[in-house]
Amino acid sequence: VLLKKNMKLMLYVLILHTIVVFYAAFYWSMAVCVFISGIGFFIALGIALFVPLFYRWIKFSFVEFVPIVDEKGKILGKAAREYVHGGSGALHPVVHVHLINQSNQLFLQKRSLKTKIQPNKWDTSVGGHVKWQESIEDAMAREMYEETHIKPSNPRLIAQYVWKSEIESELVFSFIQRTDLEPRINPKEAQEGRWWTLQQIASAPKELFTPNFLHEIPMLTSILKEK
Repeated sequence: VLLKKNMKLMLYVLILHTIVVFYAAFYWSMAVCVFISGIGFFIALGIALFVPLFYRWIKFSFVEFVPIVDEKGKILGKAAREYVHGGSGALHPVVHVHLINQSNQLFLQKRSLKTKIQPNKWDTSVGGHVKWQESIEDAMAREMYEETHIKPSNPRLIAQYVWKSEIESELVFSFIQRTDLEPRINPKEAQEGRWWTLQQIASAPKELFTPNFLHEIPMLTSILKEK
């Protein structure tokens, strides 16, 4: 396919070059005509071949890759983030962190209206994808700081499970982090954030929250009642 595209590109360059040579022969000087008909052709061909390659390189450089894993977390390969969000069903790891304060309240973030997945709904304190060649722990620490400006301190892994939707399939690593710090939300990630009691969450309409967060509530309720 690439060879076919390059041959077609060379044909277009040859046709355009021929037109320019004829134009130069009638309207420009002989020196210009000789230059265009000789080295000018190779310059034009080089530019025509280089620009698409440069464009593809730039585009590839900005692609975010994530690991593809099995249900136990074994890495099988990698794929672009757009691919795993396109209904491919490719399982990829994500991290969740539930921040809990001294009053046993959960910090939730309200997802941005610009978010493609579950916009304008209350969600986990922290949630994000694990990048290619990034450990679960490093991803958790990075996402925590990016979304709340809090660094992890003795986080506890409470669950690892597969979550599937129409858009994607995730291997979720869910943590809890007790803190006496006040989170500062990232406006690029969320509209607002606040502390909730279990009673407030239980009495609120379920449609206010993401399905993934509601899936974890029974587990969190059990943990919070331990204190």
